[in-house]
Amino acid sequence: MFAKLGLVILIVLFGASLFVAGTMAPENIADPVRETGKKIVNWLGGQDTEQTDNPHQGDSTIITYSSLIPAAGSSENQSYGIQIGLYATQKEADTAALQLTANNYDFKEIQVRDKLDIERYLLIAGPFPTLSLVQFQQQRLPQILGLSAPLNILLFPQ
Repeated sequence: MFAKLGLVILIVLFGASLFVAGTMAPENIADPVRETGKKIVNWLGGQDTEQTDNPHQGDSTIITYSSLIPAAGSSENQSYGIQIGLYATQKEADTAALQLTANNYDFKEIQVRDKLDIERYLLIAGPFPTLSLVQFQQQRLPQILGLSAPLNILLFPQ
């Protein structure tokens, strides 16, 4: 009986502490989380995700992330890139871009939209003209940049 009561008390305290942390979060953290939460709730509820308060809505420079994933047997005329990261803010992408610049890598920073219609900033190293060269760099870049996760190969946007 006391174990169950203790568990309930722990759950309530944990929830209360998360609530307090959420209300005290700085705006640069809270705003993207709120927007992402709204989009996820709308998407899960089957509601239209179009929002009129989004200044980038309908902007032709924003591309879908899925359009950059290379298909099997991609064309030889295509150049490739390596995804360094997908960031919530441009400031985060700029910070990561400094590492690429310091290591003499070319890169492109573009705004993309994911499958939940959330806008992100993609940092992609490249272009690399051949698949064999991009695969070599895919193995080399995590060691140079100190990244632990494997990096994805993408089609380099024109």
